Amino acid sequence: LETPGAVHLAGVGRLATMTPLLRFAKTLRAYGPADGSGACAWELELPGMRYTLALSPQPWRGFSGEGAVLADLSGDEVADDADLVGVLLNFEPTLELGVLAERSGLTPQRVRAALTQLGTAGRVGYDLAEAAHFHRELPYDRDHVAALNPRLVSARALAEGGAVRLA
Repeated sequence: LETPGAVHLAGVGRLATMTPLLRFAKTLRAYGPADGSGACAWELELPGMRYTLALSPQPWRGFSGEGAVLADLSGDEVADDADLVGVLLNFEPTLELGVLAERSGLTPQRVRAALTQLGTAGRVGYDLAEAAHFHRELPYDRDHVAALNPRLVSARALAEGGAVRLA
């Protein structure tokens, strides 16, 4: 049954990781696309922190290539752009796309793709409650990002092997 403003949840059992935290929760928020399709996120606000669980549209689906991630990661210059943007992060509580574009000399679209690359590598997160990216420092290996996206690796191999031609 579709209801305006509802968030689609396929596989209610996937919320089980939240069960031990419910007694501490102050608020539960659900995020999803307006049309009820696509990924969703469930956020528990706890004392001093938020726990966010992102779920794919169906229990059998993962996030590899989900949404615009694959397109952002496929650009020729995205890894170099991510290196440049990564230097500018400075542990800001929120990262502003326009400020990063100005400081880096890149277009906002290229900065967004660089943030996707850095997010895949664990150096940038996205806070749904604040609707903003934030800097976090986890080990970063640009080659590891490609390994986490097998569809991208396969597509590049096809292109490099001559299986794809512009018509």
